[in-house]
Formats: sequence, structure tokens, C-alpha cells
Amino acid sequence: MCPRVTGESWPLQTKWLGKTQIHLESVSSTNDYLAELKDAPEGTVVTAQMQTAGKGRQGHRWESGANAGLYLSFLLSAGRFSKDPGALTLLLGLLTSLALSPVLGKTIELKWPNDLIVEGKKLGGILCERSGDRIICGIGINLKQEKRQGAPYAISMEDVGVILSPQETATRMLETMEPALENFSNMGFLVFLPQYMDRCVTLGKQVLLISHGNETAANAVAVDRSGGLICEIGGERTVVTSGEVSIRGYLGYV
Repeated sequence: MCPRVTGESWPLQTKWLGKTQIHLESVSSTNDYLAELKDAPEGTVVTAQMQTAGKGRQGHRWESGANAGLYLSFLLSAGRFSKDPGALTLLLGLLTSLALSPVLGKTIELKWPNDLIVEGKKLGGILCERSGDRIICGIGINLKQEKRQGAPYAISMEDVGVILSPQETATRMLETMEPALENFSNMGFLVFLPQYMDRCVTLGKQVLLISHGNETAANAVAVDRSGGLICEIGGERTVVTSGEVSIRGYLGYV
């Protein structure tokens, strides 16, 4: 069954990001749906009121209840965004924080590499996937309160007293992202690194690096210009990438 398309395009003050929009009632995953649109132009945005198989990093499931959040994906050219490709997820987290923190009245912090954190809990997440010569960027934001079985560390915008529609949320994000993405394509992640590190709650903490079921204690020291996490293990420094490990706080989620 083809997903049902709902509603008209949202007005955006952008040049290319979101100029093509597809708004769906329900879909397995907005990332997967967009990946199937082989002729979609760069900047195409797909949203859904509900995802039946939303996903996070390393195959984790992303809870995507009906009308409870913003479930959005957009398309970038891999060639255009070839500088520091490993840092793209981090950049989108930073830009989402910059777009939405003023509405919350508090800073949305960042858990390396892809989680958005409010009051020590997960507000949302980022998932970037390569599909041939394209990059599919998926963003999920919890907007409304709902029962979240198995998700004790989740929080929503509504939980902190802020009511935003998916359209309002996406508009703020996409209009913030377009000029920053253009700067990123020209100059890479280094110009954004100080802002990212200022908001990264992972840094300065003892964390567990989780890979293939094995856990290694480390101290998170910094983030490098390519988006790698610089850790200290046994007195020696090493750089880990998001494709290699997951991160968990030594005493909890953050």
C-alpha cells in the first residue's frame, strides 16, 4: 500500500531546503521512503504523522507515535557535502539546538553523536544515512506527552511546557539549517566546532564505549574537526567514530 499524502506544502523562507515537500499520514520510515525517491531533487523534505518502523543509530527503534512528534527527513547531495561527512550528524544536532532552544527558554544540549538532550533526557535524535550519491538526513523530535514503554529517558516539548506543531518546529529548523549547511559545504565542521563543544554534555565525563556487546570505560575529552570523539583510555588518547561505538554515561543515560 502506498503511503497517503496529506496536506499542502508548508511556506518556508528558504531557497532550496524544503522547496519540494511530501507530507504523509503514515509510513514505515521517512528515511526509507525518501531513499526510494530516486529522482527527488536536493532539499526534498518528507514528513509523516506517524512512523511504523522509525529507526535510530545501529538499528535501534525510534518510537514514533501518531501526531506525537516531528518525523522529518531531507535529502542532500553527497558530493556537495563531502567535507567532514562524519560531522554532518553533529552539525544537524547543533542546528536543531540553535533553532529550538529559544522557544524552550533553555539550551537543548547534545549527547555525542546524535541525541538532543533536555533536563538530562532525550528530546530527539538525528540519523544520517548514505544512499548512493545522496545523504538522507532524518530528525525526530518528541513534541507531545505520551506513554513511552521502555523509554525512561525520553522527554517531550510538552513536558517542559512548550506546545509547537510539527509545521512550526520544522519551519524553525529548516530555515536555520539552510544557510549553515551552505557554510558547512564550503568550510567544513571546524567553524561550528566551538559551538558544538559548548553544548555537548558528553565532554568532561566518564563514559562507556559500547561495541559488539563489549564495554570500555573512557573519559570523553573533546570532539575533533571530523566529528570524532577524543577519549582518554588508560592514560592514552584515542579517537572513536559514531560508526564504531555507542556511548552511554557511566552512571546513567547522559
